[in-house]
Amino acid sequence: MPFVPHRLHGGGIMRNFIAKAVVVAATLLASSLGLAFESKQGRFSAAFPAEPKVQDKVTPRGSEHCHTLAKDGQSFLVIYYEPAADVKLLSTQQLLDAEERGLLAGNRVLRKRNFEFAKNPAREFEFKTKEGVLIMARVVVTKAHVFEIMSGASASSPTAQQKAFMTSFGLAR
Repeated sequence: MPFVPHRLHGGGIMRNFIAKAVVVAATLLASSLGLAFESKQGRFSAAFPAEPKVQDKVTPRGSEHCHTLAKDGQSFLVIYYEPAADVKLLSTQQLLDAEERGLLAGNRVLRKRNFEFAKNPAREFEFKTKEGVLIMARVVVTKAHVFEIMSGASASSPTAQQKAFMTSFGLAR
């Protein structure tokens, strides 16, 4: 076993190094995806492989803004909405549960977890549709918006492009 200085043992410095290396690798992969798209109105950014189509509409859940792109047999999507008055009455947990029911209805869940994204409550899913499309999805609830970030591909496991897109999503400060 090679000599490792005591200050590197215990993982503090090593954990920080590994975490930074993962962030750098993800950033490089995300930038290789293509376009670093930024929505000033939505206060988010994501590395779409090309310019996404943007569509705004009013739905029962609120004023919705869809950013979508289908390319090379994969799809990339960021939707955010400003919740309607009745949706604002839901607790964060109720809102995440409702989003989950909507996304996962009739689909086979492969993985799900709750976590914090930039200090905001979030839930992440991986599931297969009835048609065999593998979807990676996240729901992030901020004070102003609810975000749905998704990527789909006909694959048995997440593709590098899906992972890079999901990792590239960020909130403006």
